[in-house]
Amino acid sequence: MHGACPCRVARASSVASDHVAEDSFSLLATSELGKRFGLRPRLRPATHEAMRIAGYLLVTWIAPMVLASIQPERPGTIAFMDDFETHLRSFVAIPLLLYAEKMVDPEVRFIVRALASPRRCVRPDELRARVRALQPLVRHPLVGVALFGLAFLLVPAWIRQHTSGRETWIFRTDGAQPVPTAAGTWEAYVVVPLYMFLLLRWLWRWIVLALVFFRSAPLLRPIVSHGDRCGGFSFVSRAPARFACVIAGASCLVSARLLFAAVREDASAQTVANQALGVLFLSVVVAFFPLLAFAFRFGRFKRLGLRRYRAVVEGHARNVEREWHRRPYPGHVSSEESSSLADLNSVYEAVRSMRIVPLRKSDLVIVALAALAPMLPALSSSASIDKLLLQVLRAML
Repeated sequence: MHGACPCRVARASSVASDHVAEDSFSLLATSELGKRFGLRPRLRPATHEAMRIAGYLLVTWIAPMVLASIQPERPGTIAFMDDFETHLRSFVAIPLLLYAEKMVDPEVRFIVRALASPRRCVRPDELRARVRALQPLVRHPLVGVALFGLAFLLVPAWIRQHTSGRETWIFRTDGAQPVPTAAGTWEAYVVVPLYMFLLLRWLWRWIVLALVFFRSAPLLRPIVSHGDRCGGFSFVSRAPARFACVIAGASCLVSARLLFAAVREDASAQTVANQALGVLFLSVVVAFFPLLAFAFRFGRFKRLGLRRYRAVVEGHARNVEREWHRRPYPGHVSSEESSSLADLNSVYEAVRSMRIVPLRKSDLVIVALAALAPMLPALSSSASIDKLLLQVLRAML
């Protein structure tokens, strides 16, 4: 018997890999565009990522630093090196938004494949088709163009916010109107739109993931008696936990602005604390909003499961009581009868405590800490920071 032709084996493996790649879902568009035009990175992934972050650092920090250093300084002006908002944006926020791609996308791929499993899905092929129909929302070039345009629309609001009050390296007050410097112009029309584009792109990706969950939920079949108290879908909650890098990147800039208001503008500690708690609440709501897609489907299965298991538990309990009452109690109670009743009660308790939103407390803590940790420097101006953190941790746990 002759062996298979190597060409046929290679062709079959390539077809299989193309089929897997076609069915797989990704929130990233850059890798697909690179494959389409034949632009594959020749460096190792870690080196390629480091070079990518270095390129962003060259544009967002080194270029404005050079422009700020060649302009004449005025007494009382906030220098470039004293602007911690710029440093946090370039050294922390943007690298976190870039690194989040390695954290979020593999987890999303795993979740989509797990949702399409025949064990969890009624019609797996239909679910894959629904998910595949949403892929152009990420990969279409017009999406990036629209997000860039929206990022530039936010520039005037940033200029109005950063050209009021005391002079900085961003603007000078020559006459009645503030005039942006060369470094300030670069910051306003290059750095800020670039950062806002990265942030808006992640927000758009999260909206697409929410659409994936909303279109997949009607085809799922949760197991109401599953031990994870989420119908067997607790793994879905790992996506918001991976999204913590994006939340931390956005929270860094808010923290820098709050710290500037507390140190330079003498903002009250209560105002800073209230705004920090508002950012914490908004971050948690945005992060776990896509999981609400499962609430209607899981709630329906939970109601049906409670109705069925309640009848089973009631019938078994009546049978056990009838047998116990026929003979002297408790001397002749068999261990099989008592253990079966206890096991059935524990199963009913698992059904009763099932969460219609597959949210784990550990993932909630991770997201909350990602939003709160960058706020600690701004909250340090408050004397009651220890009590505030204690209240937040108690609320999460």
